Amino acid sequence: MDACTGYVTSWNIYAYLVIILSFLAIAILYAISNYIPGSTRQKLKSVAKAELVQTFISLFIIIVLIAVTQLACNITLTNGGDPFTFSENYINNLLSGTQDSGLQLMTSLFSYGYIYTIISGIFDYGGKIISAYLAGLAGDLGIGFVSVTPDPGYGPGMYYGAVSTIMFDFFSPFVLMGVALLFVQYIALIVSHATAFTIILPIALILRALAFTGGNLKKAANATIAIALALYIVYPLTIVFNANAFNWITTPCTAATSASGNCNPSAVYLSEPTTLYSNSYFSSSVSGSLNLAGQTVNVNPGSFFSSNLFPSNQLGNLFYFMTNATAVLAILIVAVSTFLFKAIFMLAIDLTISLSFAMGLSNALDSGIGGASTFWSSL
Repeated sequence: MDACTGYVTSWNIYAYLVIILSFLAIAILYAISNYIPGSTRQKLKSVAKAELVQTFISLFIIIVLIAVTQLACNITLTNGGDPFTFSENYINNLLSGTQDSGLQLMTSLFSYGYIYTIISGIFDYGGKIISAYLAGLAGDLGIGFVSVTPDPGYGPGMYYGAVSTIMFDFFSPFVLMGVALLFVQYIALIVSHATAFTIILPIALILRALAFTGGNLKKAANATIAIALALYIVYPLTIVFNANAFNWITTPCTAATSASGNCNPSAVYLSEPTTLYSNSYFSSSVSGSLNLAGQTVNVNPGSFFSSNLFPSNQLGNLFYFMTNATAVLAILIVAVSTFLFKAIFMLAIDLTISLSFAMGLSNALDSGIGGASTFWSSL
């Protein structure tokens, strides 16, 4: 079975059922009108004629939607399936994938934050103990006039405490907000896939069939059709665009990528975030680097959280965390910024495009199809 079959045809039965019921209702209405005398007969026949036009217009809309959904699926087929399949996989990877996802960034922020909180406490309390010892020793030696009490506002403890505070209080809330928005977006994709063309579109077609009753039913029907299209076609396609756009931004031009043209000549000037996730804390073989102003800073978390509680290199790893706090923080800044760009900024663009499309199409249907149906129903 073709990967597009479900996306293009799974909703057809519901739309066709509304069309069949509409034709059946028109036939019954027309038959009843033959047994009603006077002006009422002519009114019922006029209603039947108007509804027949609306039904044919609805059938035309369905045919156009089948063609549009097939075209949309063909666009994303090379990327791994229909628009919803690709979009759901993309959002899921951003949430809990294998590289710089939201949940992994949260793990990194809390892990490093606690590490630097511990280091800060070691310096603070260690400094107090040493200070008290030196003060006692100075008193014993009769040199009490020498001050050996450190200022608690300065020193390594304050530095590592500030680093951990940045991770806990500044980065973590933004990443958590990005994770929450991605989760909402993932649920929205599932709901849109399940309801846009199987529930919302049939409701719109029914509203068009009942437009003869007056009010703003036809306008409501057109708005509902526009919402269904925005949810089923435009919204997932914007996410597909996000993935491809970001992939282009970060893909440097090499001998392999230049041939396809899917590369960014300026990508070599970008600083790529190093993958920092939970597994790296349990392995001594993970390594990476960050390019900062042309200087490469090596990053190797080592085995700080080794399964061996007292590994021989534990003190060396502790020294690594003490001396590379700035490099770790710089890498997390790049990783968090990249994640927030995907999770929040691009989401805002997706919603803006989808909403603008729905509003524009609704207005177009009101002025276009509404005018055409009025003309034909007057004949």
